[in-house]
Amino acid sequence: MSTLVLTKTKLKQGVWEGLLTGADKDALPKLDVTHEGKAVQDVTVTAVDTGHAVRVPIPQDAISDGVQTMLIADADTGARIGTCLLYTSPSPRDKRQS
Repeated sequence: MSTLVLTKTKLKQGVWEGLLTGADKDALPKLDVTHEGKAVQDVTVTAVDTGHAVRVPIPQDAISDGVQTMLIADADTGARIGTCLLYTSPSPRDKRQS
């Protein structure tokens, strides 16, 4: 059994992108992506020369104060292979009003 490795390549215009290596080139790997225990929709996995390109659209409810985490797992084994973390902090003005 091969080991899947997911490497972030960029986050742009609300889409997290990564490169997945270690998967069988003849079959698209299946991934489960969740945010707060709910499945993230419209995740795509596409074969490329160097592995598989992964695109995860950031759900609107993940864009909020604090730390938001999306977990990326191998759907066949349940093993976590990556995360996408979003962090926002209060502005200095917000801190004075607290």
